[in-house]
Amino acid sequence: METLQDKLSRSDVFGKIQPGDLYELEKSAIRRKLAEGEYLVHQDDDWPYALFVVSGELLWSMMSLTGKEKILFTVKQGDDFWA
Repeated sequence: METLQDKLSRSDVFGKIQPGDLYELEKSAIRRKLAEGEYLVHQDDDWPYALFVVSGELLWSMMSLTGKEKILFTVKQGDDFWA
């Protein structure tokens, strides 16, 4: 079975990290499994983290002044995101 370290090593950003350091990063990772419709962060919250999507996808959206949700981009499986 493929490990998180294997998946991270193929990332454009995380793949540049030495295997031993990548292992330490994997051990210190905060893992979250979100339910459908659950928000990871809300508009105007600070986001001081790096994100790596192991499976599924995240929709990054904002609310317009008229109250409509606007999808800005999608973070897909295997993608990383830095604020």
